[in-house]
Amino acid sequence: MARRLLCDLTHLGVPVGSELLDTISPQYLNDLISWGAIGARTTESQLHRELASGVSFPIGFKNGTDGSVTVAVDAMRSSSNPHAFMGVTEQGIASIVKTRGNQDVHVILRGGTKGPNFAAEHVNAAADAIAKARPQVHPSIMIDCSRAYSAAPGTAFCTAMLRWRKRQMATRKRTTTINRKSSTTSVRNCVPDTRTSLV
Repeated sequence: MARRLLCDLTHLGVPVGSELLDTISPQYLNDLISWGAIGARTTESQLHRELASGVSFPIGFKNGTDGSVTVAVDAMRSSSNPHAFMGVTEQGIASIVKTRGNQDVHVILRGGTKGPNFAAEHVNAAADAIAKARPQVHPSIMIDCSRAYSAAPGTAFCTAMLRWRKRQMATRKRTTTINRKSSTTSVRNCVPDTRTSLV
């Protein structure tokens, strides 16, 4: 039933996002998901990092429950490399799964026990940590507007994000020319996974 729903949504052109809680079911839904997340408590899980290295869609790793981005950055670096691990085929047969690595990974700032981490200084610190760990790739960051942010007034969050965005745009205008016509939106179709192979 879940797969039927995802198929229907995909045929409507609606991209599907999902948090990958276990490591088995995503292998059956991989072709229908456009974006995935690994939760704060499973970002350190080697099994989830291996899974993320083989899926054919972008994956976001949430920062740790304490608010630290170190585990998420480590997960990005790990899952962007090839892995080999135990898995199952589409027929449910045990096999060795080999992956090529997933370069479409990013950090999700979701706050933590110390409070929200959506302020400019938190975003800049996360970007610096990503750039240091993966200097060949532009830092990618997403901000989770729920979870630890639920206690923060919405207006304060929006105001903080708008201020940060204006500062970023002002900096970008000073250093580069912005091509406003280059932004396009695409919907991922139902395509087979190209990053994994079964042995």
